Amino acid sequence: MLLIGVSQAGGLGKLKAVEPSIDKMAAWAKSQGIADDQIIRRTDAGGLKVTVADLFNDIKALADRDTIEQLIVYFSGHGVVNNRQEYWLLSDAPVNAAAAVNIEGNVSLARAGAFEHVVFLSDACRTPTQGVQYGRIIGSDIFPNIEDAELERSVDIFFATSLGAPALEVRQSEQGQQYQAMFTEALLDALNGKIPEAIRDGRVRPRPLKKALPKKVWDKLKASGLSLSTSQTPDARITSEDEAWLASLPPSVPATATPPDIDVTSATPPDAAAPLSSREVAQVAVEAALRGNSYGRAVITDAEVKTLTGRGISKNATLMLKSMASVVGDRRPQPLPKRPGFEIHGRGVSRVTCSDGEARLGIDSDAVTISVDTNQHQSQALIEFDDGSGVLLPVIAGFVGVLRLHERGLDEVWYEPADEFDASLSREELDYLRQAVIKASSLGVFALESDDADALAVRMQNLKFQDPALAVYAAYAYHDIGQLSRIAQMQGYLQDRLHVRLYDLALLSRGLLKDADLAAAVVPALPMLSQGWALTGALSGHIPTELDGLRQQLRPSLWSLYTPEGVQAIRAWMRHAAETSSSLTLGAAS
Repeated sequence: MLLIGVSQAGGLGKLKAVEPSIDKMAAWAKSQGIADDQIIRRTDAGGLKVTVADLFNDIKALADRDTIEQLIVYFSGHGVVNNRQEYWLLSDAPVNAAAAVNIEGNVSLARAGAFEHVVFLSDACRTPTQGVQYGRIIGSDIFPNIEDAELERSVDIFFATSLGAPALEVRQSEQGQQYQAMFTEALLDALNGKIPEAIRDGRVRPRPLKKALPKKVWDKLKASGLSLSTSQTPDARITSEDEAWLASLPPSVPATATPPDIDVTSATPPDAAAPLSSREVAQVAVEAALRGNSYGRAVITDAEVKTLTGRGISKNATLMLKSMASVVGDRRPQPLPKRPGFEIHGRGVSRVTCSDGEARLGIDSDAVTISVDTNQHQSQALIEFDDGSGVLLPVIAGFVGVLRLHERGLDEVWYEPADEFDASLSREELDYLRQAVIKASSLGVFALESDDADALAVRMQNLKFQDPALAVYAAYAYHDIGQLSRIAQMQGYLQDRLHVRLYDLALLSRGLLKDADLAAAVVPALPMLSQGWALTGALSGHIPTELDGLRQQLRPSLWSLYTPEGVQAIRAWMRHAAETSSSLTLGAAS
């Protein structure tokens, strides 16, 4: 077991519950019979520093024993989110942008590592970064590099709170200055057998624990005396089998308990009647789209949400549903039918650089249109917007990419058949599911349980992948639950049907890790979703050398949206790559 505690990082406030939490987790580990030399403690107590090198060496030393089947990594400290990817801040962050633990990269490494089962316990905030320094955090790997790309280990991760929310520590008035971390306290109650709903056959198991923790944390918050407006809802991603366990309990603890019927789509405890938030409604919309008849539908209505959940929805959630419905109704014919290209809403376009073919720009009402005259099944285009930012996207024969930009970035991208008749049929089939998935992804809540994963796979196969971007969204959801084979199957289907290989699918399925030559065959040459950048190190993303620093030129956005400096670097790289070819073309708005 590796216990990591960092109470002070950069200019962020010092956390006072870190050391007590580490003490309690260490005591629990000993009570489980874990040997002292298998419990490693790394904290910044007494002015010590917690470094990436130390953590890497600790995990490697445990792995080298070749006798430890399960590794638990617990962290108490400051956490931040950059472009939907999460980082634990270590002592030298943020001055050193690499002095943080890249959670998703390490999850990917652990899935092909030495331990049969790895569990991450994260008692840290999941709030967006503030300021330039924290926004440039890139993190590092603390797990050894992948040796066998075919390994599929179980990796579970428990988060103290939902995405975008803080993890709370509370001063206990009866104990003077003693502070407690609410998630860790609830977690320890469960691990010590005090939450019957988390127990199966005398052991605390990951899946029931995931369902039981939200109510336990809520109960502790109420008991703490904090305002009930304060919210903290734990979350988890479980990939292990039902037989996996975290704690073995003495016979005096009930061997089996029947869990309550907890609605896992709800971000508040079952006894709370608060209106559903936008994130919660987005989750409900995805589940409804996957499980119901969505043909010819726009989006779920607030009345339908109330029928499904028994709760009302917040004002922001109502506005979200209205905006989704308006997006579905805002369509216009393509300017050059049957030719690939793009349609951009919300931003002007200053330039387009294409790898193959001629780019032609036009204006259609409030949209900028781009048509690419090419005979290639796939290529890539750098689209530069009038504010200097830009995006690198695949050009796919027979499809038009639709982009909608907002002040917060580029969160909406989808592809439609370039032929207007085929596009209208595609919308009837896909709009309901597509808008639900896009909105859930933009809010960071597109998560799949096993039944939903099966339903999505069947739906996409039946729809014959009429939207290649939907496969990208799905690939990240499948990656989160460890279903890498589904990603490879989607990539194979896209290649056979559309003759296109997408970078993100090749990355997430470990295709680039297994075959370096594949990097020259995928489009675009960089991750389409910004969260993919956090995985390029662990999964051998083969980023061109000239673009090594591009990750720090990302703007906050679901899709990889680059700063003007980043755009210039990509354009220069494309020009250099085309020096021996006449295929590079520029399109400029007139």
